[in-house]
Amino acid sequence: MKTSSHNSSIQQKKKGFFKNFSSSIFIFTRRGRISGFLLLIFFTFPLNAEIFLHSAQDALALARAYDNEHDLQEQYLSQGVKLAKMSVGAFLPSFEFSWSESDNVPVDASDHRSKSIGASLTQKFFDGGKSALEYKMQIDKAKLDFYDFRKRYENFESQVVQSYYENVLALEKCSVQREALKNAQNVLTLAEIQLEQGMIVESEYIETAIFKSQIEAQLNAYKYEATSAKRDMQSLLALPHGSEITFCKENFSRTKIENSAFLETKYDGEELVRSAVENSIELKKLDMEIDFAKKQRAIQKMVFLPSLSVNAGIEFSGAHYPLTTPSYTLKFIVGFENNPWLSANGSTSLGFSQDRISSAASSVSGQGNLNTTYFTQMRMSKIALSQKILSRQKSVLQIENSVLDLLEKIKENTENLKLHLDTLRLQEKNLEILELRLSEGLIKKSEFLEALTDCAEEKIKVLSLYNSQELLKTQLKILTSIKDL
Repeated sequence: MKTSSHNSSIQQKKKGFFKNFSSSIFIFTRRGRISGFLLLIFFTFPLNAEIFLHSAQDALALARAYDNEHDLQEQYLSQGVKLAKMSVGAFLPSFEFSWSESDNVPVDASDHRSKSIGASLTQKFFDGGKSALEYKMQIDKAKLDFYDFRKRYENFESQVVQSYYENVLALEKCSVQREALKNAQNVLTLAEIQLEQGMIVESEYIETAIFKSQIEAQLNAYKYEATSAKRDMQSLLALPHGSEITFCKENFSRTKIENSAFLETKYDGEELVRSAVENSIELKKLDMEIDFAKKQRAIQKMVFLPSLSVNAGIEFSGAHYPLTTPSYTLKFIVGFENNPWLSANGSTSLGFSQDRISSAASSVSGQGNLNTTYFTQMRMSKIALSQKILSRQKSVLQIENSVLDLLEKIKENTENLKLHLDTLRLQEKNLEILELRLSEGLIKKSEFLEALTDCAEEKIKVLSLYNSQELLKTQLKILTSIKDL
């Protein structure tokens, strides 16, 4: 209870001390930097804070800062690579030791007592390179796991970027529709006054009210879309309960949208394709798998090569302690344990005692096997290697096509954005004319509201196209690993 009270007191002090900081914590990358100190405060202490996002890069920085699971997984896989590199046991000698003691006191015979202490080292110094290949394969396997993780996280980053743009677009839709609703409400209020004064018929008022209700209903739909998008992003980023995201929309100013459409942006397609291929995690993973398959095939071909080992031992024996008479053994071992048809082991050993050879022994043992699958396995491994090489070639083509496809989409999207910006200008001009004619009583209010709705829809179309353009550019950056495009 005392510990719990103490922790609670600490939390209260933290909240009081950092209360003034909570409103100013933000991620700011407009100039390519992150406010590290404020970011550290925000992510260290469990405060309810408002997070300001100015760009998709801010959203990615926020995702990385909150993704503890990613950090732990990265640390774990990094340790896995380190562990594989440290697994050199196959190259080190093995050590054995023994101790025995026996006392035999038979009836009508002399007593027999024996004691022995022994130790030996066995060192394999040749196996045709099989151990070296297996060691490299362990490292390759650990690196493959790491590349798999990197690929999954790359997909996660794409989801974060897409979620950010969905949120901003939903908020922009609400802003445009809210302005349209405000104008519609003004027109409806005027219609109410004119109806009371008998200046318009009731059917015109009803048409005006219907248009206003339709605009309001669409606004409610956009509000739900914005709420749902924000909820999805908070879930995607696993933000703490109570954290509030604010999307800063200065990037969606009219001037910036027009500049992005009419300022010519030329991309070097060959450079982007080359960068995408060089930095592709998928291709690095496939390269590792190809190398892995080649090593597996090489090991399959080494099954006929023998392994050569040397065993050296020492033993002290006698009837009483201390044991002072050593004997030595030296054994040469030849093994064909991986042979698919005849696994055998042979050894020659020499014993030394009191500065002379005291014993010599040779032995061979083995077991015959009727292996009917070896050649089929070899053919299958060759086919598997060819499949991986072909898969890599296809992946290169897919990456190249993905880059070129994105470039084509950006170009097409830019042209559409130009057309819709021109259309929007004409609709806005037409709306000014209709507003003047409405004030002079030359058109019905429903006609003006219809034009107002069309203009709002065109604004949303322009925003959607600009949003798509920014998303496509960000996807191109992720694909090519080029920061500035």
